[in-house]
Amino acid sequence: MLSARIASYVHDMGVSTGFLELSSATASTEIDAVDEEKLRALKVITDGVTEAEWTVQARNHIMYVRGERDSLFGHHKVMLCYAKGTGFMFWAVIESQGREHELTNFGLVEIVVNGEDTRIDISHRCERQVSGIYTNVLARITEEEARAIAFSESFGVQIRFWNESPVFLGISAVSTEGGKEQLQTFFNTLCMS
Repeated sequence: MLSARIASYVHDMGVSTGFLELSSATASTEIDAVDEEKLRALKVITDGVTEAEWTVQARNHIMYVRGERDSLFGHHKVMLCYAKGTGFMFWAVIESQGREHELTNFGLVEIVVNGEDTRIDISHRCERQVSGIYTNVLARITEEEARAIAFSESFGVQIRFWNESPVFLGISAVSTEGGKEQLQTFFNTLCMS
C-alpha cells in the first residue's frame, strides 16, 4: 500500500517511474549518486517547468493548437489559432501573479520563436486584457509568422518595458516537442498557399 502511494505521488509530480526503479534497486546500506543528466531524463530536475501538454481545440468559431504548462512563474498557455474571416492569430494566457499592470502596459510585446532566436514584434497589433488571475495577449499574425510558429522548436511571449530591458514578463519559449504534429497539420490544413 505504501509503495502504491509513493508511486502515485511520484506520478503526480511528473517524475518518471524510472526513478522508483532506480531507487528500489539501490540497497538500503548503499548511496547511489545519480548524475544531473540522468536526473533530468527522469524528470526529477525540471528547472521549475513542467512539460507542455499539447491539444487541438475549437471554441467560439476559433480553432487552435494549445500548449499548456506550469512553472515557478505560474500556469501558462500559448496558442496558434485560426478564425474564419480573420486568419491566423497568436494567443497567450499568462498567470498574472500580481503583475497585471506591467503585463498590460509595458511597451514591448514579442513572440519569441526557437528559444529567442526569432522575435516577432506584436506591440502595436496585440490586445491585452485581464481576466481573473490571467492576462490574455491576442494578436493577428501573418501566414509567414504562423508558419514560423508551427514549424518551431519552441515559442512563447515576452513583455518588456523596452527592447534593452534584461528581464521580461510573459512566457518563456514553450517546447513544441509534444505538439509538432498538431501544429504542423493545423497550419498545413489552414494555410492559404
